[in-house]
Amino acid sequence: GTDIPLGTPIAGRTDDALDDLVGFFVNTLVLRTDVSGDPTFAELLERVRTADLAAYAHQDMPFERLVEAVNPERSLSRHPLFQTMLNLNNAGPVEALDEIAKLPGLTVHHEPVETHRVKFDLGFSFAESHSTTGTPGGLRGALQYSTDVFDRSTAEALVQRMVKVLEWVVASGNGSRVSEVEVLEEAEREQILSGWQGASRPVRG
Repeated sequence: GTDIPLGTPIAGRTDDALDDLVGFFVNTLVLRTDVSGDPTFAELLERVRTADLAAYAHQDMPFERLVEAVNPERSLSRHPLFQTMLNLNNAGPVEALDEIAKLPGLTVHHEPVETHRVKFDLGFSFAESHSTTGTPGGLRGALQYSTDVFDRSTAEALVQRMVKVLEWVVASGNGSRVSEVEVLEEAEREQILSGWQGASRPVRG
């Protein structure tokens, strides 16, 4: 389709009174991406910006209320509004959390937890990386995937294609159109065109 929904968590602390309050206020937003009409990447970025800002403006609406209002067809096998979650951590380097969380009489440090549980078909997580001096050093990414839907090789291929798309856009410029993106590697293209053809059979006419 041309209407692509992505889910993303948001802190939910729009009120200054919540700054010093301990608690979990995270809400989920649905970010819709409209790729209809074969836009250029500059046009697509502007569409994404406009749609995302509109979603942020309504971030106080609980996700559960949104689901009730839309009332989509329910299925136990998938999420009601989106199947891909996008998470961006731009709160600074993880090491800085140890300083933020200093408490009198306690030693606190960050401890990653592996849950090995995926709630969505795909989950893309990105975090800003920084040098030892705090200078931004790009993004680090990770992909979680449902093993009921994808195997490891397919998930790895998705990551490779995502990197390829980003490299292509950077090299080609924002004036290139979505339809012009080169997604497949040459070996993949050859496999689709030739390797998966199957045996030839004569057609009687």
